[in-house]
Amino acid sequence: MILNLKNISLNSIIFLLFTFCIQETKAQNIEWNLAKDKNGIKVYTRKLPNANFKDYRVEAAFNTTADNFLSFLLDFENYKNWFANTEECYLIEKKSETELIQYFEAHAPWPVSNRECATKFDIKRLDNGNIRINLSLANEYLQTNNGVVRITNFSGFWEITKISENKISVVQQIASDPGGAIPAWLANAVVVDTPYESFNNLKKVF
Repeated sequence: MILNLKNISLNSIIFLLFTFCIQETKAQNIEWNLAKDKNGIKVYTRKLPNANFKDYRVEAAFNTTADNFLSFLLDFENYKNWFANTEECYLIEKKSETELIQYFEAHAPWPVSNRECATKFDIKRLDNGNIRINLSLANEYLQTNNGVVRITNFSGFWEITKISENKISVVQQIASDPGGAIPAWLANAVVVDTPYESFNNLKKVF
């Protein structure tokens, strides 16, 4: 009887892993649709099966170095000046040179409540000089914040790729569910405008 229970447990684990692999493969096979192409900025969106909200991917080239862009990106207090719809943003904790925890609150139009989350920045420097920053939720760092809805589903990354000595290609990709009572059509509308406006502001800096 004990052997049977172990077999059931093992089979369950194998099934869950198999299911996860299938879901990941399906996500990778979902094509991105070009939603906006303007001023050297391309914004793509896709909608995964069973998801209410679209993912976005935005890319552009900038006249700067990877290190300069990274330093700018990690200046969280400056996000109000360039990242669209930023209500508040700051460093919660610097765990190391390659791991930081960011607080971010997004402004939402009335009557929708603002959204907030804590995000872990996991910085990877590749051998070819490129930089990848993996983004994941770290809401355990947050305190209760009345009147603000907490985002409970968020992941993504930044990729900074060297083109030449003073030119880089930058990609940001985000999957998120804003949670709470918000119409999917509203969230899906800003999923194009927010990354475009943010990268357009970056174009004014670099």
